[in-house]
Formats: sequence, structure tokens, C-alpha cells
Amino acid sequence: EKGHISVYHINKKKRYRKLKIIDDKNQIIPETRKILLDLLGDWRAKKHCKVGYTFNYEYKGRASWRMYGCYVQDRLLWYLYLIGHHFDSEIHILSGLRANERKTSRHHNGHAVDFTVPGVKAKKVWEYCKRALPLVGIGYYPKGNFIHLDVGRDHHQAYWVDSSGSG
Repeated sequence: EKGHISVYHINKKKRYRKLKIIDDKNQIIPETRKILLDLLGDWRAKKHCKVGYTFNYEYKGRASWRMYGCYVQDRLLWYLYLIGHHFDSEIHILSGLRANERKTSRHHNGHAVDFTVPGVKAKKVWEYCKRALPLVGIGYYPKGNFIHLDVGRDHHQAYWVDSSGSG
């Protein structure tokens, strides 16, 4: 349904069906943002990021994602919505923020999410994301059958396939 997202965090065992995410002005609804920030929080360390920046490209010039603290950008939430809407499916979140991850990881600052789309092959999701989402990193993990999506890139895209398995 347009403007809604269904999400499930497999480790937190939390599910939201048909959660209204976008208002009539195509803005993310603040109450929904709070729910999604909770879902994208680090379930192991029990930490959460703050509200991020707007969907409009917040990185101008030579800014780097490493300059910012733990903020989940609206663009990440928006892209999850677009993916769920495109495939007309729930998004299953594997992990978002990983507070104890190495600092060079985009998961460390809440700028990345690993997820699956039930009933859709991960490679198909990866191919859609490469075509449809600007200024992102998209990783396809065939052995785990999941996708990594990160934002915060100000001037390039990155795509990869990692067949090494978990860890």
C-alpha cells in the first residue's frame, strides 16, 4: 500500500505491518521514524541512533560520513520503503546499527542495514537497488542470501558481491 511499510526485525522479534511511513507531503512521519530507529538500533548493545538528516542529499562537497555521529538518515528509511513498495513485500531486518563494529563500518554509525525481502531472491533485490537508488553502497551476500544497503556516500556508488559466507 502506498505510503506504508511492513518490517520485521528477526533478532528483536518485532513486526510492524502496514506502518504508515510517508505523509501527504512525502515526508517521513516522526512517530514512524521513532519506530524504525528502534528497529535499526543495536539489539546486542541495546543502543540507538538519533534522528538523521533529511532525504535531500545532506552531503555537499567533500563531506564524509565519518564526520557524523550515530545518525540514521531519512534516506535510509526512505530507501527501505521504496524497496518494500517495489516488491510489495515486508522487509526483514537482520541488523542496522552495530555499536561495537569497527569504526570504518557504516553499520557503526547507523548508516547501513542488512536485510532480506521474503519471497524475492537477494540478487534480484540487489539488481533493483543498483538501478533505482542513488549514492548508496549495495552488497549482495549469496551464501547468507541477504543484502547490505548503506547511505552517506556523497559522490559515488559502490556495488559488490561477497561469496565468503558469514563472518
